[in-house]
Amino acid sequence: MPIEQTNSKRLAAFCAKLPELPADASLAREEAMFALDCFAARRRELESQLESAGNAESLSAVRCEMDAFDAARRAIEKFWVAQFGTPLCTA
Repeated sequence: MPIEQTNSKRLAAFCAKLPELPADASLAREEAMFALDCFAARRRELESQLESAGNAESLSAVRCEMDAFDAARRAIEKFWVAQFGTPLCTA
């Protein structure tokens, strides 16, 4: 199976578990960081597309997708705090 499909399945599986992150903080952190890394990589791709977005419609679509990734990051961070009572350490 191509790595993109494997990563997509892993990301989807993690997002499905968000309301009930694993109780093991180290395992949950590993999965959370994987998801955040995926979101950050796609956001970087979108940032590079901003400069080449030709019309207002494509520019709006790129910005909308970027906003969605920012919202997803914040959601993961909020789920983390709800589950573990501390901020997610991303360093």
